[in-house]
Amino acid sequence: ANWMLHGVCTEDQVRDSFRRMAAVVDRQNEADPTYRRMSPSYDAHPAFRAAWDLVVGGTRQPGGYTEPILHAARQRRKLQPG
Repeated sequence: ANWMLHGVCTEDQVRDSFRRMAAVVDRQNEADPTYRRMSPSYDAHPAFRAAWDLVVGGTRQPGGYTEPILHAARQRRKLQPG
């Protein structure tokens, strides 16, 4: 969040990095039958979305407090089937 805020990198660059890392995590978890892949539907995956929301909303949270963002992510996940 701070890097984007201070122009070190763009939102597009961070999103590209997130997607590349999601593919790595997907490969690392291939053997887990309960794992739900993040790619190619990144924004629909609750963990990907929560991480992204933490980054883009990080500078708007008082004192860097992450709980409101994580609570919202947990609530969205509870509403999703499976």
